[in-house]
Amino acid sequence: MFRDGPPKKRVYIRNKEDTELANDAFHLWMLIERHVRYTGSKRGRMILEK
Repeated sequence: MFRDGPPKKRVYIRNKEDTELANDAFHLWMLIERHVRYTGSKRGRMILEK
């Protein structure tokens, strides 16, 4: 999904939709990371490393 961890915070935001998309992507990454940490699932780790 993300090659270098969570997406960086964007300094210039054109509109509200962009902000929400960035937030969704970030929260999704956080959820996956938390899931991997608690379950140690290999599948989750593969998704993170992609």
